[in-house]
Amino acid sequence: MAANCRSEQHNSLVEERLVLVSGQRRKQRRAYFNASNHLRRRFLSSHLSEELRKKYGIRALPVREGDTVLVLRGDYAGVEGKITEVYSSGGRAAIEGATREKVDGTRVKVPIRTSKVAITKLNLQDKARKLLLERRGLHVKEEAAEEKTGKVEEAPTEASEAEGAAPESSIQEAAEEEKRPKPKRSRRRGSKTGETSTERGHD
Repeated sequence: MAANCRSEQHNSLVEERLVLVSGQRRKQRRAYFNASNHLRRRFLSSHLSEELRKKYGIRALPVREGDTVLVLRGDYAGVEGKITEVYSSGGRAAIEGATREKVDGTRVKVPIRTSKVAITKLNLQDKARKLLLERRGLHVKEEAAEEKTGKVEEAPTEASEAEGAAPESSIQEAAEEEKRPKPKRSRRRGSKTGETSTERGHD
């Protein structure tokens, strides 16, 4: 009984942490291969393309049958097709176009790790997945609403500044006055009062 309780506690800890809880390779492998099915689903996540990431505000999602993906690395890099099967036990998926030919001439699917693909089109037939996208991408809608409110607030301030600005005609007149040459002042002291040097000498 005690051994069973310990094993259950260990499994619960592994499920809670899910991932690599140690730096030792053997413990990482044990946590990965002994993970429960509901945790293995997270190992099937793939990055979304840039367009989908901007649209939904989500970086990655677990793949599903019907999703269109693009292979990024490996021998089948550049192949794009729909996912026909998902293997949760191995963290791989079968993709249309990723096949190989056997010795007898038949073609078989080559499972590819989900970490090597990017989702280019989502399968949204499941309502639960739509709700997930709306819930996780909520901050994108909030940011868009904030941007709209900011633009609305900036518009009246710009209008008020335009009303308070001086007309163009007055600005042009001021510029012309600055360009006009100013009269030169003589350095003689008598020039200020209008007296000449001879008048000052007679006085």
